[in-house]
Amino acid sequence: MKPRRNSNAGSALPAVLLVMAIVMTLVTAVVSLSSTQTKEEIFFEDDTSAFHAAEAGANKYLWFLNKEGSTIDMDTVITYPEGNPTAAYQLKSITDNANTKTIRSTGWKLSDPDVKQTVEVTFQKRSFTQYIYFSDEDPDSIFWSSDDNCYGPYHTNTSLSSSGHPNFWGKVTTVQGIKYQTNSSTDSPVFHAGYEKLTSKIEMPANNSELMGYGLDSQGYYYAGRTSIMLNSDGTITVWNPNNTPAIQTRPLPVNGVIYVNEKSGSNYDDKFNPNNGNVFISGVLDGRLTVAAKHDIYVTGYNPTVLNKNSAGITNGITYKDTQINLNDSVITVNETAGQAESDMLGLVADANVAVLTQGWFNDKNVDSSRPNMNIYAAIMAINNSFINSMFIPGNPPSAYPTPGGTLTVRGAIIQNKRGAVGYVGGTGYKKNYAHDIRMMYDSPPHFLKPDGSGWEITEWND
Repeated sequence: MKPRRNSNAGSALPAVLLVMAIVMTLVTAVVSLSSTQTKEEIFFEDDTSAFHAAEAGANKYLWFLNKEGSTIDMDTVITYPEGNPTAAYQLKSITDNANTKTIRSTGWKLSDPDVKQTVEVTFQKRSFTQYIYFSDEDPDSIFWSSDDNCYGPYHTNTSLSSSGHPNFWGKVTTVQGIKYQTNSSTDSPVFHAGYEKLTSKIEMPANNSELMGYGLDSQGYYYAGRTSIMLNSDGTITVWNPNNTPAIQTRPLPVNGVIYVNEKSGSNYDDKFNPNNGNVFISGVLDGRLTVAAKHDIYVTGYNPTVLNKNSAGITNGITYKDTQINLNDSVITVNETAGQAESDMLGLVADANVAVLTQGWFNDKNVDSSRPNMNIYAAIMAINNSFINSMFIPGNPPSAYPTPGGTLTVRGAIIQNKRGAVGYVGGTGYKKNYAHDIRMMYDSPPHFLKPDGSGWEITEWND
């Protein structure tokens, strides 16, 4: 019997197999990593393409907004580029108002429609009503004083004139800077929301003739000669026009929301009560939406303007809304609307000349004191070629003859004027100003309210 020999043959096999297993594991890991990375790159590419498609949809919508007469379909799949499309987007309207629109744009790559990206974009059209106070010209002689508070955005195409330390609670923009009555230390305004000097003007329209077309339309109201309008809280208006038969009528608000008052031959603007003048006298409580335009002046009265004798006219203290309250507490503006109302209350007053607070004279007595110690005006006010003003300061009406009590003029809305007018003296006769923006007017306006010349749409907010 031969002795057994010890042999190493086959002892390396387990080691070889172990090395092979490790190599295969590494190869598998590398292949898997490469595959995963490739998938991630493909997903990233598709995700980026989807985002670019969503962006393209939003930019296309902006292009259509600024191209007059063009429309773009909502909730419809739109492919691009034309001719050889590789991606698509779909637009959905979120809000659609006169001055503001918000859309949601969802995009994807045609080769991978399961990977989508969405952007939500808000567009705003520059409007006069986005300011509580806008003027094309601010005379150096008319100052904002320490008693004055302006709650909301303010703009002037010239300079802001300051006496003491008036408070501006919204952002202030000017084109020419700030003028101080004495110097910047004693007359420095307080800007609670910032100040900016712009490089270009915001252009006013030349007149309100655009609104005449709406008044002449079958769904609007058109009057010739002096017209008094009492806003009734039941949603109607009582109109007194001496040139009509009958002279006094009670009517619903016009369907398109516009009343236009033109002048008649024989007008005499030195006499604001002349029956042929294209003047409006207005007061009361508005229930609904309305824009009133006048060829000449609009006077806001503290008494019912459809009554001939002031002593018989009921006290109104100006214009307010029935179902919409605009509140100001600790410099914060809030709007409360009655639940269930058909539509928001909103008024526009657009005069080719002045919009004035009537403080002297009435229809049967040009010398009677027709002022109220405190007045309210809830409206977007536009005086295209003149001013928002106390009637005592209108040329031809000597201030000494118009002793307005020293009360407060409360405006809730917007004031747009060619040239800043005075409502009171600094520390003297007239009204102190309490002006607050109707914050709804950042995105909405009264019916067919005029826009700045050349006004276009721009993106104001973008959320991925």
